[in-house]
Amino acid sequence: MALPRGGIMTLPISGAAAWYDASQITGLTNGESVATWPDLSGNGRTMIQGNVGPQYKTTGPFPVGLPSLHFIGSPNLALYSDGFVGNQHTAFIVIKAQTSGMFWALRTNTSETCGLLGGWAGASADAWTLYEYAGSMPETGNSLDGLAHVISYQVNGGSSLIRVDGTQGNGDLGDQEWTRLYIGGSNSEYFLGDIGEVIIYTSVLTSDQILATEAYLTAKWTVPAPTSPSGSGFFAIL
Repeated sequence: MALPRGGIMTLPISGAAAWYDASQITGLTNGESVATWPDLSGNGRTMIQGNVGPQYKTTGPFPVGLPSLHFIGSPNLALYSDGFVGNQHTAFIVIKAQTSGMFWALRTNTSETCGLLGGWAGASADAWTLYEYAGSMPETGNSLDGLAHVISYQVNGGSSLIRVDGTQGNGDLGDQEWTRLYIGGSNSEYFLGDIGEVIIYTSVLTSDQILATEAYLTAKWTVPAPTSPSGSGFFAIL
């Protein structure tokens, strides 16, 4: 699929609660701080930062060279937005992270910390992990490798699963109730690396819908192609 650099695209699945795309940011020069990341879904959930924000890269580290937001592990650089409600959601992120340390890529501000966590010592230190305080942690082994990935995960009440480039992780975790969503870390564990695109649905997508979104992101950012699900169900929770 040939895509124009920074060209607006329609998501393959309608109804996104929020959509953030670094290739659609305009008016910034290379290395300039990003104070806001507009929500392209039309729902007004713009990511904001009261301080300096992450750095805008006109040519990011992803194979196609599309722009990215570069996070350097600082509390002043994380972005956040309110208005995410409920415990059913499906999230997608195009990401290239550091290979060591512990950090949040996506995190919610709930009474029980939860979200997408890299390098947590309680799981595999080289894995992406879905974390929920007091819950078990689904993870994908050897996926924290410094390469670009499309990560998708889904939460449906007390059940959840994670995929990295179409490979499904192991385990399950407890309820994740969203309110505020952070991109780039919080709670003293801040992300170091680049993010190209984030898509959030406050609903449980079907297997075909998840595969379609993964395929869209893979073609656009040229990361490893997702694998098709095996068996009768994409996620055990469906």
